[in-house]
Amino acid sequence: MAKLIPQEERQTLYRYETTLTREGVLIIRNEFEAVFETPCFYFVVQRYGDRNPWTWEQMEKEFQQSGKVPKTIAWNPVRKIRKDAYKTYCYADNQRAFDAFKIRQDWRVWRLSKQMAQAELALKYIADHGNAAAAAPSGPVNLGHTEFTQDLNWNEY
Repeated sequence: MAKLIPQEERQTLYRYETTLTREGVLIIRNEFEAVFETPCFYFVVQRYGDRNPWTWEQMEKEFQQSGKVPKTIAWNPVRKIRKDAYKTYCYADNQRAFDAFKIRQDWRVWRLSKQMAQAELALKYIADHGNAAAAAPSGPVNLGHTEFTQDLNWNEY
């Protein structure tokens, strides 16, 4: 069963993300607070400073009445985070959180590059065969390989 962590003992966990603003793309560090814990998990909620209307007394009272970890606290989702996980949503160590952010961005670039190469092949086909509905293929059309698929060994599957 989860136990409520006293306010003075709550741990801060971190997650880096990008966001688009008027000024451009920003890297932001989100802070999460471990509010409940079990032997293997923390239950965390994102910190918003003084804007969070949920008070410690309200949360403690509701937890003691129901005995369950709430799904949201002040309209913010409560996330279940494994304490010893290599890959998790947020990290107690700021450096690990930043390293995980870099890995996520590398994967993001790879996935989007693959999708962009496929979209470019499709647009090239449309440009070569006309944009009219009559030129639309009635079945599958082989557009060839992209730089991401040409080295795959399709015979092994």
